[in-house]
Amino acid sequence: MKKIINRLNYHYKTNKTDFIRVITNVINPFKTLKRSLENYTYKKAIQGKSSIKKEINGSIMILPSDDKGLSKELILKGIREPLCTKIFLKECHKDMNVIDVGANLGYYLLMEAKIMEGGKGKIWGIEPNPKSFDILVKNVALNKYNKVILINKCIGGKKEQTNFFMSNRWNESRVENKNKKPTEELQKIQIEIDTLDNLFPDEKIDFVRMDVEGYEKNILKGMNGIIKRNPHLKIFFEYHPILLNKDERKDIQNFIENNGFKIKYFVNERRGKVIKNFNIKNLNKENFTYGIGIFLEPKYETSINNS
Repeated sequence: MKKIINRLNYHYKTNKTDFIRVITNVINPFKTLKRSLENYTYKKAIQGKSSIKKEINGSIMILPSDDKGLSKELILKGIREPLCTKIFLKECHKDMNVIDVGANLGYYLLMEAKIMEGGKGKIWGIEPNPKSFDILVKNVALNKYNKVILINKCIGGKKEQTNFFMSNRWNESRVENKNKKPTEELQKIQIEIDTLDNLFPDEKIDFVRMDVEGYEKNILKGMNGIIKRNPHLKIFFEYHPILLNKDERKDIQNFIENNGFKIKYFVNERRGKVIKNFNIKNLNKENFTYGIGIFLEPKYETSINNS
């Protein structure tokens, strides 16, 4: 009992999110048992292997055993974010030009590429983590998708150099964040940041998808030109309020309102809930300790035939 109390005290002092997760596990033994069984299944699956190839949403993915985040989840479950995945497949069309920021190993990007087969659209996949990028390149080549352009770069609000922390859960690697200190020993590298407006000064863009671990405000700030040139632009991003301070959360709300967007879908995977036409005024009423899927489209979107 003393060890449990000491562990809870440590997590409470160092990271409130970890504290909530740990206390939930202590209270809910069935959740702890489920996790133990999953860990056993995962270890058996990767034993003696550096990676596993698995079909995910119609594409083959290389899933490295070193990655304890997305790869582990896909090896165990074969799907990630089922509600967001369903919405994404519904909203992404074969003639769209898509930018995928934080493409990671290609979970969403490979779905995009499969959709684009036989269409006029193309995809730019952007990933800053060099380890993730290496696997991303291999996954695109493995499936012989030829409408994909891959860029190993970090996207933000201005051109600069910054620190980037690489997690053993590769999809949780992120730009240095003053609001959240790392809870594990992370490898730190220097990376170059650029903006979407600098990289895409003239292109017609229909859809931007991003999952950037709390850096969404910066990326949105650096794509004003894209928004102005593309009045039908749709944006699907994972919103991480726990990684943002109060002013940054308000900035994102203001961005959505000031640029004429509406929240078509508010996706809470943890609670298995999708709210359509979510009221922007309620965005920051609850301080979620996990990511929320936000799908934006113009308030006065007209019907476009994308089939």
